[in-house]
Parts: sequence; structure tokens; C-alpha cells
Amino acid sequence: MAGLLTEPASHSPAIADLLRSIALFQGLDAESLADVCPTAEQFTLAAGQVLFAQNDPGDGAYLVGSGSLSVYGRTPGDGERLLTRVGPQEVVGEFCLLDGGRRSGEVRADEPVSGYRIDREKFAALRAGGRAVAFEVLRRLQQAVASRTRETIEEIAAVVAPAAAEPVSLQDRACTPAEPAQCQALLHAFPGFDGFRAEDWAPFAGLCGRFELARGDMVEPGVEPFGALYVIARGALRVRLPGAAPTQQLLIRGPGSLVGTAALVQGGDWPAMVDVREDAVIFALPAHAFAAICHPQSAMERRLFDMLGRQLTTDLRRISRVQTRVELASLVQASNALGSVG
Repeated sequence: MAGLLTEPASHSPAIADLLRSIALFQGLDAESLADVCPTAEQFTLAAGQVLFAQNDPGDGAYLVGSGSLSVYGRTPGDGERLLTRVGPQEVVGEFCLLDGGRRSGEVRADEPVSGYRIDREKFAALRAGGRAVAFEVLRRLQQAVASRTRETIEEIAAVVAPAAAEPVSLQDRACTPAEPAQCQALLHAFPGFDGFRAEDWAPFAGLCGRFELARGDMVEPGVEPFGALYVIARGALRVRLPGAAPTQQLLIRGPGSLVGTAALVQGGDWPAMVDVREDAVIFALPAHAFAAICHPQSAMERRLFDMLGRQLTTDLRRISRVQTRVELASLVQASNALGSVG
């Protein structure tokens, strides 16, 4: 772990200069940068020193001022893999600002490194205080996670069977209005929803339609924009590649989960489809209503905004593990084919 040296406010100009040079913070006005600077602490690393290890608690986002770092991942049976390198004016570990989760890889210094850490708890205080810059940075992170999710799905699709759209959609199913009491009864015990106040359920229900679906029903056919964000109350939904043979499953999500987060955050045609894995009751939040959640005004919208960030990072981590397994299986298959030829 880096030796962190808490810096006084007099160092804000240096922090602000580094923030301006990093894509995540570019374009923020002086007032916004002034809000972020007090959340930053200086760090330094010697060559070879570990910044954080896989499964360490996420303590913040690290902004690199000088030097370079390597990011490694470790999976069962595959050992350590170099995932990427991070250099000056780049950031690493930033997804923990969305979900507070554990580190998905290990980061080590290739040479002496210095920079600043955006402390997760201090940044969370900005968000809790309703500071606009916190929501803007989190929106940018959501976009980054959604983009990486798309890239990962497309890379998986390139290894398995070609995709083909399946032209049945949820729009052909019977939808009933969601009732506040019903939403509360079905969802109140799940993480995120357990923070809803009594007065939050009516505006939430007002945004949603309710569907009862059977195993095998299509929710989103894939290779086109998603029509809604889906909140699972009962049963399970599956996210998979369209047209893949055999079926290439990416995610299975159960009660309390949000499905369609990355597709709606990024917009446009999406390279995955959704069907029903187990008979389900779901609430569908249409795309036009989802846009308001991304710029939250009410307490209920802010809670959904936070849930969105956590679901995005959880899904990306899961899909990345699927990618690793698919690539390893492809390598084994290719090796076996070469062996049989020899």
C-alpha cells in the first residue's frame, strides 16, 4: 500500500492542475475543482511497490502525476496476467467511487510514482452533500463502465458464434401499472431499496410498469437499443449473447437486481439480449424515465443513481470473468486442434 501523506489546502493548485489533465475531470469549472481538491491526499511509491492488491478494500481513486504502474489480474488456473499499464495524467482504481467494492486486480509501480488519491469516504461526503461535481464525476464513471462492458461483450462475441437479432420484445407482453404498496412489499428488503422512505415508493411506482413473465420469455431481443431498466422483484433474468450456439450466458440476475444498466447508460444498439431464466415479476423503468435518474433531483432518484453505479461495476466484473473463461477455452480448443493435426 502506498505511503499516503495528507496534504493541506495550500497544495490545491497542484491537485487542480493534475485534475484538469485527467479525462475524468476535464472541463470541470473552478468551483467544481475546488470541491474535489480537499478530498485528495498525496501518495508516493518506490519501483516495485504495490499500490493495492487484488481484493483489497477500495479506498479511493489514484491520479498519477509521474511514473507508471502495471495492473495485474489473477484467475484460478491462469496465474497472473498483465491487464494494462497506467501512466501520467491517468487514473486507476476509480470504480470504487461508484460501488465501494474490493479491488479486482493488483497494481504495482514500474518505477518511482507520485500523485494524488481521491479519498473514497471524502468523495462520498461530497455526494451526500448534494454537490453537483460528485454526480458529474459519477456519471462519467458510469459511462466508462458501460463502455468497457460493451467492449467486453463484443470481445466475447468475437470468440463465440455470430450474433443474430431475435425479434420478440417485451412490448408484446401485457403491462400493468405499478402500485406503490406492491413495489414496497416486493422490493423493500433488498439492498438499496431498503433505504427507501415511505414517501419514495409512490414516485418510484409512477415511473414503472409491471410485468409477469414466464421462463423463456424474451425481455430484450438484442442488437438494438434497450427500452427500459428492469428491476427484478421475483424470479431471474438472464443476459446472453443473441444467436450464440450453444447459448453464451453473460449474467443471471435475481430479486433486487437491476438489468440493462450499461445498455441504457451508454445508449445505442446493445450487443446482448435478456430473457427470463425463472418465472419473474419485474418492474420496467422506461428509457425516458431512466434519463431523469442519471440527473437525480429527489432523494428517491439519488438512491436509484447510487444503485445504478453499484450494479454497473458488479456486472462488469462478472462479464470480465466470463471473458477470461471464454478466451481460455478458445486457447485450449485451438491447442487441441493443433495437437490432432500434428
